[in-house]
This record gives sequence, structure tokens and C-alpha cells, in this order.
Amino acid sequence: ARLNGYLDDYAFLLGGLLELLETHWRTVDLEFAIAVCDSMLERFEDPEKGGFYFTSHDHESLLYRPKTGADDAIPSGNSAAVMALVKLGCLIGDTRYLESAQNTMLLFGDEIRRHASVNGSMTMALQHMENRHTTVVIRGSQEECDDWLQHCNRIYRPLTSVYAIDNNQASLPAELALRKPEQTTVAYLCRGKHCSAPIRSLEELEKMLSTPAAGH
Repeated sequence: ARLNGYLDDYAFLLGGLLELLETHWRTVDLEFAIAVCDSMLERFEDPEKGGFYFTSHDHESLLYRPKTGADDAIPSGNSAAVMALVKLGCLIGDTRYLESAQNTMLLFGDEIRRHASVNGSMTMALQHMENRHTTVVIRGSQEECDDWLQHCNRIYRPLTSVYAIDNNQASLPAELALRKPEQTTVAYLCRGKHCSAPIRSLEELEKMLSTPAAGH
């Protein structure tokens, strides 16, 4: 590419990769998502005041360098960044991503309270943070993982992400690797960074997902 990318390019690409991982897991896509996220933090984050600039640190010098949280024709880059940081941080247990999301939310907190109608996406991101975004990791054979994933997706749970990782997937990040496969298909339900013991049946998983804390 000849031209620098903007915050929206990185944040929406990262969000798209996480959606793709929920549809079909490939560890190479997770590695790409982590690389995009790290690059977004390096290029756009304001480490002193929080939030993300629309242009990268190596962009041409501008009279005004915007850092906006309000939605326009599309959701704001900052809200998309927060959403993706929360999801990825909860998935792999990286506190850097969660702290960056929190710092961004603190920066825009007053603006959300004063102008809620134009901060819909940031308010949705706040929901994920306050409810400790729920992550379900399924481990087992590819066929059984797909069955469990299809079952979980029968009900729309906007504050829950479900990832089906078959037993052949290797080189997972350290925290995610703790969600180990067993002799039968199991699932782990995590709220924030706190995860359950292995869940050994769909009935038990459904019961845990149906509790209010799971984020219906």
C-alpha cells in the first residue's frame, strides 16, 4: 500500500478477524489479529491521555489531529477499537489490551453521558466492559466442536463470543492454551479473565450461558 492506513482500517479489520475466528477457527488468523492489534496500539494510541488518534504517529503533520468517539455514517474507530480490544484481551488473557480499552473508555466517559444519542457504538463497547465480556472456548474434534458451536449460536447473545478450537490447533497463546483439550469435547466459560472448570456437556454449558451474568 502506498498510503498510511487510518485507525478505522485497523480497528475494523481487527473486529472482522475476531468475527471470522468465531465462525471458523484458524490459529494463523489469531496470530494475524494479534499483529494488527499490536500495530494499532503502536501507531495510533495516546498512551498519556488514552484513546486513539484517527491518523498514525508517522502520518504527515496536520493542523488538527482528530480523536473522536462519536459515531458518524459508520461507528467510530475508537468504539470499534475498544470492542475488539475487549474481545481479544478476554480471549487470550492479555491485560495490555483490556487496560487500553479501559483508558479509552475513561477518556470518552463524559462525552457518552452528555451526548448518548451519537455515542451508540461506544455505549455498546461499555456494555462489554461492564459485563465482563463472556468468552466460550470449545475444545474437541472438529466435528464435535462444530456441533457445539452451532448449538451455542442458536440463541443471539451479543455479549458472548464462542470459539470452537479443535484439538489439532497448536501454538496457542499461553493463557488460551490453558483451555486444554480432553478425551471428550469440553468447553470453558470465561467472564473477563476468570474461567470455569471444563464443562463436559451441552446441557451444563447451556445452563451456565443462560445465567444473567453470561451476557444475554
